[in-house]
Amino acid sequence: MVLSTADIVARCEPSVALIKGKAGSGTGFLVAPGILATNAHVIDSEFIGNLEIRFPSAEEARKGPVQAELLYEDTKRDLAFLAVKTDLPTLQVAQSYQYRKGEDVTVIGNPGVDGETVLENAISRGVMSSKAQINGQSFYQLGIAVNPGNSGGPVFDSTGQVIGVVTLRIPGKEELSFCIPVEELQAGMTRLKEQAQDLANKVRSQHRMVTAFKGLGSGGAIFGIALELRVATRSNPGNQELGEKVGQLDKALAKMDQSTLFKLNEEARAARNDLLIARAARTKVGELADNYKKLKETYNKNEGNAPIDTIRNLKAKHRQLVIQIGADLKEEVPKGILEALDDHLVTGPAAPLPSSESLHSYVWERYGLTPPSSRLRPPDFGPGPGSRMPSRLGPRSRFGR
Repeated sequence: MVLSTADIVARCEPSVALIKGKAGSGTGFLVAPGILATNAHVIDSEFIGNLEIRFPSAEEARKGPVQAELLYEDTKRDLAFLAVKTDLPTLQVAQSYQYRKGEDVTVIGNPGVDGETVLENAISRGVMSSKAQINGQSFYQLGIAVNPGNSGGPVFDSTGQVIGVVTLRIPGKEELSFCIPVEELQAGMTRLKEQAQDLANKVRSQHRMVTAFKGLGSGGAIFGIALELRVATRSNPGNQELGEKVGQLDKALAKMDQSTLFKLNEEARAARNDLLIARAARTKVGELADNYKKLKETYNKNEGNAPIDTIRNLKAKHRQLVIQIGADLKEEVPKGILEALDDHLVTGPAAPLPSSESLHSYVWERYGLTPPSSRLRPPDFGPGPGSRMPSRLGPRSRFGR
């Protein structure tokens, strides 16, 4: 039976969840009792223990927050399933969908507005626009406006059945968004049902290991850059602009310690002792964790007085370990992370610092920082002339967000 948008929302929105992590938020929805579907990229780089799941449109006693447990993750198809303790009803997921161009569709999600404000269970309405193949994967293109935070939300047809999962939006292209077809969602649900418990445990272990690796790698890169900037202020104490940038970065790192890096040491310790992960990977991640700790301690204790050779050696080791572990875990390390871990404290023409595809853009964007000026004249940056800082930092990559 064809339903109005108001009827679809009234019936379905209590079962749509806001998934909030330390680095961002997204949407999920109940597809089976206590099972939440979302995008894999919503939980990418998030420790599952840090996630807070709420059902904004449910009655007060059932809103949550509730904790989640990872059950299944398919990064290639961008799907994940989380176990949550709730007795809220499940949505009706269509077994299949006969594509109809121009059919009315409704999306419920939690878009972010300004990096801080989230519109809880906001409603978007549009039409099924076209089919698309992106990187060898099938999608439906929606004639509907979605924003970051809508990811993982349900797409409803005119009868109120789920026919897709919101997953992609092309920045700068207004109302150009995509969803995963429901057949892919059904296939993921089938694989979840058939998945043995030991495989679910390995999925959780792998997610924690990869997340710890990303946090340790990018966190070490940031502390390395911060140390080099302190060397720059030591070399040129009269540069007021540079001093302000160092102060901004110091404040950002303090906030990161309370948010995105909050459980990093604890989770890294668990990852390095996890017997479900190969010994070689555990050993290297343990070395990365130790080196990250040294970079952080050097940053916290020396107040700009750390010997240049100490900074250089710590960064070089971090870079080597990031490359090795990335290969072991089959995780692509963004160019910007490697650039950040390059040695910029050299004599002669110095290598450029991170470009637009750089480490954790939320260091600048989320905490309201202005990136350092695009060029610093020598000897503003260490002993080597010709260094430059990034003019901007782009969107978070797979390694960060």
